[in-house]
Amino acid sequence: MKPIVLLFVAGLPQFAFARQAGKPECPCISSSSSGYESLQRNLAATGFPSDYGMQGCRAYDQGASHPGIDCSGNAHDYCQNQWCYVDTSLCPMKREECAAAGKKLGSAESPFCRARPHVQSAVVSGHWSYETCGFLNTYNRTGVIQAPVANTVLKIAVHEWAPFLFKSSDSKHSYAGPTFGFFRKCMEEFVPEPEIQVVDVPAMAESLARFDSIYTACVHDVAIGNLDLCVSDMWVLPDRVLLVEFLPASRHDHFYLVVRNMARHVSLYDRLTTPFSPFTLQGWMTVLAYLTAVSTFLWLALLCKMQGQYDEFLEEKVEWANLDMEDAFAKLENAREELEKARLEPRNAEALAKAESAVKEAALNHAKKQRHEEELEAGLKANKKLKLLQWSNLCQCASLRQNLHLLAGTWYDVWAHFLGQDMIYEGDKVPGAFKMFSLAFAFFSIVTLATYTASLASMLVAERQLVGEISSIEDAIARQYTLCVPDVLRKSVQNTYGELRIFSCKEIQLCPREMQLGNCQAMIVSEEVISRMHAGWIFESDCKQNKTFCEDSEGNPRNDCSLIATGNVLTSVPIAFPASDRLVKSLSWASASQHAKGTMQTELRAHSHEFPKSICDAPTQQRTLALGAEDLSGIVIISGFFSGLALVRFLCTQYYVHKEKQKSREKILQDREYRRETLELGLTTVKFKEDIIDLFASKKYATRAAMDIGAGRGSTTAALAVNFAVVVAIEKYWDLADELGCCHLESNQLLRKDGSEITNIVRLHMDTLLPFAFASLVDQNFSAVVIDAQHDFESIARETFHVLRDIPCCVETIVYHDYCFEEVFQTLLWFELSGLLTFQKFMGEPSNSPMCKSAGENLERAEGVAMKVSRRPLKDFHEKVEEAFRGSFARGESLEKRLNRTQWLLFSPHSSIGILTMHSWPRLSHLSFLRRPQLAFKHFPATRDRPGGTKLFFLTYPEWDASHRPSLVVYSLQKSRPWALLGVMDRELRLLRIVLPEDHPMREDLDGIDGVMGVNLRFGTGLAKDLDHLLHVDEALAKRIPT
Repeated sequence: MKPIVLLFVAGLPQFAFARQAGKPECPCISSSSSGYESLQRNLAATGFPSDYGMQGCRAYDQGASHPGIDCSGNAHDYCQNQWCYVDTSLCPMKREECAAAGKKLGSAESPFCRARPHVQSAVVSGHWSYETCGFLNTYNRTGVIQAPVANTVLKIAVHEWAPFLFKSSDSKHSYAGPTFGFFRKCMEEFVPEPEIQVVDVPAMAESLARFDSIYTACVHDVAIGNLDLCVSDMWVLPDRVLLVEFLPASRHDHFYLVVRNMARHVSLYDRLTTPFSPFTLQGWMTVLAYLTAVSTFLWLALLCKMQGQYDEFLEEKVEWANLDMEDAFAKLENAREELEKARLEPRNAEALAKAESAVKEAALNHAKKQRHEEELEAGLKANKKLKLLQWSNLCQCASLRQNLHLLAGTWYDVWAHFLGQDMIYEGDKVPGAFKMFSLAFAFFSIVTLATYTASLASMLVAERQLVGEISSIEDAIARQYTLCVPDVLRKSVQNTYGELRIFSCKEIQLCPREMQLGNCQAMIVSEEVISRMHAGWIFESDCKQNKTFCEDSEGNPRNDCSLIATGNVLTSVPIAFPASDRLVKSLSWASASQHAKGTMQTELRAHSHEFPKSICDAPTQQRTLALGAEDLSGIVIISGFFSGLALVRFLCTQYYVHKEKQKSREKILQDREYRRETLELGLTTVKFKEDIIDLFASKKYATRAAMDIGAGRGSTTAALAVNFAVVVAIEKYWDLADELGCCHLESNQLLRKDGSEITNIVRLHMDTLLPFAFASLVDQNFSAVVIDAQHDFESIARETFHVLRDIPCCVETIVYHDYCFEEVFQTLLWFELSGLLTFQKFMGEPSNSPMCKSAGENLERAEGVAMKVSRRPLKDFHEKVEEAFRGSFARGESLEKRLNRTQWLLFSPHSSIGILTMHSWPRLSHLSFLRRPQLAFKHFPATRDRPGGTKLFFLTYPEWDASHRPSLVVYSLQKSRPWALLGVMDRELRLLRIVLPEDHPMREDLDGIDGVMGVNLRFGTGLAKDLDHLLHVDEALAKRIPT
């Protein structure tokens, strides 16, 4: 380490000395230099220290104050820079000494081959340099730039070229325009500004005698000192740069090839073929062959599927649909269980309502899944019934027609997927081979259509566009065209395109005239000349000069708009001012400074109104990418042709369908011709039945179902059966009805005119006043309901709520009979005010109803009325239904009133049947029991309170509790002690559960059971009928009753 350290330390003085003495090619002056002593004397004589700048590289001005230099506060950036006076005998480059050393100028291996910037002192006879000490000269930088121009006289020549430079009427400046404005801004950089002398000629006579171009002559004047500057839009060309230096370019001129336009007329054929232009005929045939092959493959695959090779796919879909349906059914069962649990839980109305909503939603979902499964199974069965299952049937007439129809459908599907860029097969259940085939088809579709779209995008614009006779210089050479070229660019164009035939224009603005006179077939001019030409400026100038220039070579009126630029920019030429050598650095700095400030762009915007405006027709001069009606006409015609074919087929189909409908209507009318005896059956009028037939005459009901509540003998049901596919007839069908001779559906009397029976009626036994009576219909779809049962408010309301609440879908219309009854009228008015039903139509006769006459009701009302169900919005509808249901069957203060004088049938798994009659204060309730072996009669006596063979217990009037679930407590005095009976009812007050305490005396009469179930018998035709119905529902119980 020591030798290295010693070497480094020893080298420091030499490095410091070398830096202090300046660079070898321009060393600082030393005592051995000639003129050293003379320079010291001059410094002392002028008030400077004798060693000022004489001791090598130092910051002599740091903190000092000398004549003309104030660095006491180091306020200037040069105060701390190092400098020195240099040895002028060594500083300049010396060619001979450099060559003697065997080197070239600029080589760093000899001090004679390079130099450093040095400046002649204005105070003493010496040269000083900051650069030899490694610092930039900032001492008189401003002076170096400003001195050559500021407060001097500049002699310039100005060349007009509107709109960039032209004479102005402004008294302050004789010229104006962006170019001259830029020049004036450059002069403002110098303080004080120079005086501008503008010569009145474009160039001196001696220069004009040597050059044809006034611009090149002006450059020559600058080079020989006649002028200091040429202010003009002058091209910077090689021969001009040899004469003098130019300032930085103010802008560039772009040159284009200009030719005569050939406006192409677009025919109808062109527009029709444009959409097919992206592909050749062979290309379209390839696409057609590929799609035909795909269609044939899929057709064969479908035939294989029909033979059973692809049945597993459809069967799997059916299996999945079955699983979905079973899952929906399981959810429905769970929802129903939750509903039952909610009903048994006290004081939880919110959970109960939520459970009911869940049941309805699950029922609707199950119905949808079931219908979907049935549709899939029906489709699978239909496929299996086709005659195409055997290959031997392919050539049979019927099978051939079906196969051709299948092939056409497959071909259409493939084209539709191709044009829509869709996958042919999608989904998880598709076999892997078909997925791969689908991916291959999708790849072909996407790539083909993307190629088509990209190619068509450039072809759709089929307007009268501008098309030149030639599009490039190569075309001009091939056709041996002569091109007009400005004389100053002739050499450059010849060097680039040697074989091109050229006609020289003395000035560039004369090229359009020469081309119109036929001296050339095309020209190369700048963008500015093209703008002036299309604005009419060049034509106007030529016509003023000579009237013959107003015509072309054939004597036709001259039209410069027919000359258009084609292709891209051929070349760009910079535009700049030539300046004398002593001004170049200063004016270049001023020009660069103004460019940095955006002066040229500002001047261009300020004079934009003076630039030429094209007088040529805009659509013929510029091609737009926006498509017009003419561009789309070919596509519209082709699309319209196929649409016309579709329309013809549609009209033919409609005609065929119309004929079929007409035949179907005639058949329907024949089916509607019932026997007069059928229309006259029952308690409804003939007009009521005819109105029902007319109300549902739309064809949409031909596949739907209807319901008749209180069907009776079925005369109204028969009217519904005319238009609906299925009609469910609901009625209580008692055995007593046989003896009374009523209430049974008389199918053998419901006949059409031809004597055939009506076969689309389903008979259903149901007591609609029982809770959840419609539970078996919750998954069915009914469109219309006729209600003609009991005519009190509670019966009508409950049956209506069964329809609205328990059948999720999709009852549209409810028809009520006996609208003339006051209670029926008030009930429907209440539903209408609740927002659930709206009036649709009156039905039947206004006053001929036998029931209205016998009851003495309002005969001015119609026999019946059709009400529309207001289901929209669906969520609000369900909320309104629940709110109305709670309002109509509320439990609060009206509970005691509603249960007063009600009778309850009590039964148990054993042999006793009881009847509980409830009374409010002051009457006592009573409970009677009878044993079934004693029930040897079919009808109960008329006195309901004391049926024969009973044991009677008198009870107190009940105490009610309606806080959550309706419940009651009744007391009885048995064996000299009071006993309490607790009863719990459902929310609809239809069912009752009574719990018997332990050791209660009644247990002896009830065979020791701990409680009984009760059914409310308030509604109906009497206790006997209710009992008879109950006994016949429970077949095991009915067998124990002796006849």
